[in-house]
Formats: sequence, structure tokens, C-alpha cells
Amino acid sequence: MPNTVSDLSKEMLAEIRISPEEAANVEHPVWVETRQASGCFPALRLKEIIDARPDLQYMRQTNRNADRDGIPGFSFLREGEQNLSDFFKHVVAEEKAKAAEEAEPAPA
Repeated sequence: MPNTVSDLSKEMLAEIRISPEEAANVEHPVWVETRQASGCFPALRLKEIIDARPDLQYMRQTNRNADRDGIPGFSFLREGEQNLSDFFKHVVAEEKAKAAEEAEPAPA
């Protein structure tokens, strides 16, 4: 985990942070709790920011163990079978499958 997260990264996270109430209307919400950053986020937008910001790469190593009201939750507690990076892979695969299904022509 980095000693600091840049102000720019914190601002980028603040721009996409959603309330737990808003999460019900967001596809693939995720809760992340670390010393440097925490909150509820749309998973794909969070992935984009983590991919773009080297100081946020550490977040991929969080473990799923802090679900909140049905929202997958990740922290650095050592319990948990899945990490955030694996969760992102699952979400991306799900989105690709949905896009492929929508692109298939309807049977005549």
C-alpha cells in the first residue's frame, strides 16, 4: 500500500463515489475500504481510474470480505476468497457477454 494517494486520485475517486442508496441504481456497485480511500463506486469506473493511476494500483489487492447490504465489499483484512482484481475480471467478462448477446440478431 502506498504511503500516500495523490490529491488528483482522491478527486477522481470523489467524482465517482456513490452513496449506498444510489448503488441500487448502478450496475456492478462495489464497496472498498482502505486507509487511503474508501466508499461505494461503480465497479467499471473504479477499474478505469485504478488502471490510470499508479498510486491506486494497491486497491486491486484488497480481499472480498466486507459486503454491505448486498454490495460486494473489499478491504485489506486477510479473509476472503476473491480480490478486487478478480472481481473486475468477472464484471468485464459479464459486460462482454451481455454486449455479445445484445448484438446477436433476433431469430426470424
